[in-house]
Parts: sequence; structure tokens; C-alpha cells
Amino acid sequence: MIHGLKAEGWAGYKVGDQVKTHRLYGSGVYIFNQNNSSIHTQNGFEVPQTPGVQLYHIMTVNLSAGTIDHVVNGVATQPNQQDQRSSLHCRLSMTHG
Repeated sequence: MIHGLKAEGWAGYKVGDQVKTHRLYGSGVYIFNQNNSSIHTQNGFEVPQTPGVQLYHIMTVNLSAGTIDHVVNGVATQPNQQDQRSSLHCRLSMTHG
């Protein structure tokens, strides 16, 4: 769930809404749905929006079968057809705002 709304599909990496502190370094989520390439996922990562939850150098990869719209919580767009990757190469601290 993001901003009180139900997300489409399942995130590849999910931190529970009750978690107050969590750090993740250098991680990626890929999508490859060979049997149904129309499968669509809103976010590769979903985390609670709190200052103690921090993600560093995360990315999503499209292996040409399916779609991930955003890297985390609606931030960063899906990869282009040439690169097939979408990433955030900076510290991302999810805060209320």
C-alpha cells in the first residue's frame, strides 16, 4: 500500500508498514514473466515512509517480459527499451511530506 492506496502487482522487495528502521544497500529487482508478458507491477520496492527507512543504490531491471512502473513507492520511472534498467543511484530516505 502506498500513500493509502492499493498498489498494482507485488513488489519484489517489501518492508512491512510497521518497520521504523531499515537500511538496504545495493539491491535490484527484476521482472521476467515469460508465460504472460502483460503482467504489470507498480513498484519494484515498497517501504514505509519514515526517516529510519533508507535505501542506497537500488534498481529495477526489465528482462523483456512484464513491466515495473517505478523503482520505489512511485519514484523513478520504468526503464526505456534500450537500457532495460531503471535505478536510483543516491541515498533515498523515505520521509513523510
